[in-house]
Parts: sequence; structure tokens; C-alpha cells
Amino acid sequence: MKKSPFKIGVYVLLILIVVIALVSVMFGMKNAKQDISMNVASDQVDTDTKEDMLNSLWLAKDAKWPEDLPAEVQQILADKQNTPAGLGQNTAEMISDVGAESTPLVKKYPDRYEFLADIAEKGLSPRKAYNLMAFMGQDYFKGYDDMDSIDKLTFPKDHSAHEDFPFGWYFFSGNFKDQDDNVVDVVVVFFRRAIYPPPIAKKLGLSQLDNQTVETVVAVNYADKNLHILGSDPLVS
Repeated sequence: MKKSPFKIGVYVLLILIVVIALVSVMFGMKNAKQDISMNVASDQVDTDTKEDMLNSLWLAKDAKWPEDLPAEVQQILADKQNTPAGLGQNTAEMISDVGAESTPLVKKYPDRYEFLADIAEKGLSPRKAYNLMAFMGQDYFKGYDDMDSIDKLTFPKDHSAHEDFPFGWYFFSGNFKDQDDNVVDVVVVFFRRAIYPPPIAKKLGLSQLDNQTVETVVAVNYADKNLHILGSDPLVS
């Protein structure tokens, strides 16, 4: 059956619309990737953070930043909460919220918190945010769960990370002999630390996983020699 010129024209028009839509999507994706790359680059990520990221992804130190990072990692880094300005803003808000709380018999540190908030507002790298928490007082730990929240330990459920606790770690150790028959002891620790108290993290729109920092510690010791090697770097999960 022969199709009328009108129907042919409609088909051609529909095909053109589909082609134009596909081209628009492709250009939009390309521009979005470029915008993400520009955002990651323009946030002036410090050298330590770049090195930590490259190490965690098993990329060479001379890898191009941010082009050689996986696309999903670039997108995460471009998220405002993961930029130095966003991390600093969230930390300053956390300090303000903690300082405003009143907990009986817990000492307050208004001058210290004001000083820390001023530092945070200028922007923080992951390492700075990680270290800054060490200067918080006991009121910082309000809102976390503790061992009283666990009625009974069961394996393997309770062997997983308790992200609603302030700290947690996995500890691996062993020994072996090298090619010269030297006994070598090795310790590897993954030390997890929450950045903000859970209620404040939730208020900031962070999931429990977003709110975690992991510090990797590797120690090597020659059993019969006075030689110890220790390395430690915090990484944002």
C-alpha cells in the first residue's frame, strides 16, 4: 500500500525530532562533564588531598588532575559538600551547633570554638577537617551511639562498621620472611572516624557513609633489628 506524502512528511519530521533530541543530550552530557572537570580543578584542591585521592584509586602520582579520575569520582568531588568551601562551611555550622548545646557537667569552650569556626569558614581540606575534630570538647560526642546500644554481639552483623559510633577500626597483623630470611612484622589498620555528630550530619543532608573518614595506617618492623617504618594518611570515604 502506497503511503501518502502527508504520512511520509510526518515520519520524516518525527525522525528529525528524535535526531535533534539525541544530539542535544550528547552535547549536554559533554558540557556537563566539562563543567564537572572545571569545578574540580577550580576548587584548588590541595596537594595532599590530590595525593591521597590518587593513592586510594591506585593511580600514578603524575596522573592528570582531574582528567584521569573516574567520571563518578569527578562528580562526587564537584559536589559542593566535598569542596574545601563546602567542607569548611559544614564544619563551621557543626561547631556552632555543638557550642550552642548545653550539656550538664560538660565544660564549654566558647573561645576555642569561635577560633576553630573562623578557621573552618576559610575552607578546609579533608586532612584539616579530620585533624580539627581533635580540638573539640566532650560536647562534640553528644548524639553518637555507644556500646549500651548493642544488647548482644552477633557475627558477622556486628563485625561491620558501626557508622553511628564516633570511632571504629579494623586491625590486621602478621609476619613473614623476606628473601634474606629476615623476619618482618606487618600491621595494617583502617581507622574510621565520623566527621560530625549524627544528628548534625543528618541536618546537613549527609548520609552515614558521607559522614565518615578513614585513616589507613601501615607499620613494618624487622623483628631482629631496631628498624620501624610507619605510614599514616587520612582519606575521605
